[in-house]
Amino acid sequence: MKRVTLLLIVLLLCVGSPGSSLAQSPSCDAKDVVASFAQAVASETQQAWQTQYDTSDCSPDVISAADALYNAYASIEATTTEPPDCSSPDITPAVCDVFAQASSNTEFTSFENQPGSFTYDVGSDCKRSGKYGLKLDYDFAKQSGSGGWIIDWSNSSDGVFDGSAFKTLNFYAKGEEGNETFEIGLLDSSTTPGEEPKIVSKGKYPVSTEWTQITIPLTKFKGVKLNSLKNLNFGFNKAEGTGSICVDDIAFE
Repeated sequence: MKRVTLLLIVLLLCVGSPGSSLAQSPSCDAKDVVASFAQAVASETQQAWQTQYDTSDCSPDVISAADALYNAYASIEATTTEPPDCSSPDITPAVCDVFAQASSNTEFTSFENQPGSFTYDVGSDCKRSGKYGLKLDYDFAKQSGSGGWIIDWSNSSDGVFDGSAFKTLNFYAKGEEGNETFEIGLLDSSTTPGEEPKIVSKGKYPVSTEWTQITIPLTKFKGVKLNSLKNLNFGFNKAEGTGSICVDDIAFE
């Protein structure tokens, strides 16, 4: 709370008293962007504020600045969660090591629709921290198939994962050659698998041969019911071609 207060004081000193944060047509003036965000934080409507700017007629530079402001706030105020108890008999140690919010019977699984191929491995070859990391190998170049990897909550104690307290999805990734791409989706309990909103990494979240932190605001997954998530998935198809990606330290924050 002290950090929120300090952030608001700094913003208000810079731009003066803010007006309404959720006007029907948000102002594209830089000072108004900052002032309206300060008001949105004070009224806890910052996610709606970001969505409003993402769909506004402001210039790409202004929209990018609004996204950067929101992401900086989300990073500062990321929800702190207790690490899972990896000694629990119903939590697989490897799952617990890779995914920060592992709970009872959280499972890793995959799907493959041929032609093409997809495999994954949880081991030490792709670890960034701890004992385990995730390796995703895919080959759909000039193929019409698809495949991917899933964190599945269907058999967990609640049957779903409640992500409503979080603002971002964070993980680290690196590629075997660099410039690998992927799709990432969130499926809720009311959506048919395959119809969930997906974020395409190309042009937004570049992958290199070194570990890179990727942070995705959950507001980017339009329409998802965060309080009833069935799975989180990384997907690949013809657009992603052929490649190998390492992923580790996945967490909602």
